[in-house]
Amino acid sequence: MSNTLSKLVSIFSYTLLAVSVLLFVGYLSGWNDEGILIGWVYVLTALSIGITLAFAFIGLAMFPKKAKFSLIGVGALFLIFGISYLFSSDGSVSTHIMEKSGISLNMSHLIGMGLVATYILSIFALIGIVFTEISKIFK
Repeated sequence: MSNTLSKLVSIFSYTLLAVSVLLFVGYLSGWNDEGILIGWVYVLTALSIGITLAFAFIGLAMFPKKAKFSLIGVGALFLIFGISYLFSSDGSVSTHIMEKSGISLNMSHLIGMGLVATYILSIFALIGIVFTEISKIFK
């Protein structure tokens, strides 16, 4: 990164930090409410998502061969989510909790999907760790 761009990024980062600190101190002192803080969090979240997507697309454009592998990884993740949606059930959350918190059957099904996807991805991570350690022994 060039020196000028580095300085601009630093100034931008410190400005965001200063505004965040001022809003937090203002909340603690009572001159603003949590609505302002929540709005600021939305702004920071949108900014983070936008910058992340911009750099991701710039990276895909600069390195198209690596883009193929990235898209395969994203496709595999969608496949895992699809499989976990098929294997999840509506009974992931008890009826009492569903009534108390206002969770619908569809939301319960999505909760189950998230749990099953977490289990599948955890198993893949453990297999990867074991495979890596075993392959280190034989090198």
